[in-house]
Amino acid sequence: MLTILQGNQTNAIRVSKTTEVDTIVYLGQVIPRSICYSDIPVIHFPLKDNANSFEKYNLLFSILTKLNGTVLISCRMGISRSVIVSAILRQILRKETFDHPLAINITPKELDKVNPDLFKSIFQWCRSEKNEVIKCYS
Repeated sequence: MLTILQGNQTNAIRVSKTTEVDTIVYLGQVIPRSICYSDIPVIHFPLKDNANSFEKYNLLFSILTKLNGTVLISCRMGISRSVIVSAILRQILRKETFDHPLAINITPKELDKVNPDLFKSIFQWCRSEKNEVIKCYS
């Protein structure tokens, strides 16, 4: 079973010194050094707010869907990358559809803070024929 937590760089640094989570996924461009020395597994998968390939999304979500336990998905500020990736991952695991951008399980307040280019590219990936991950969960 996978429990998804979403947070920012400060959250990741704090939990890296505890046993509160089983894995930290850090989506920021530069990972804080203290997270690298964690006793728990850390996956650094840098995403850009404005441009990521479908292949990159396929790799990221194929890794995320294979994780178990409690996972913290975080980025530097905790308002764009980690929010949208957490929402998409929940939707994939629940086998929900991506018929419309507003079908993504994210509150309007959170959506306002997600980088529009990131949202557009990840939503296009969700609906794409090149999306290898969602095909597995349909």
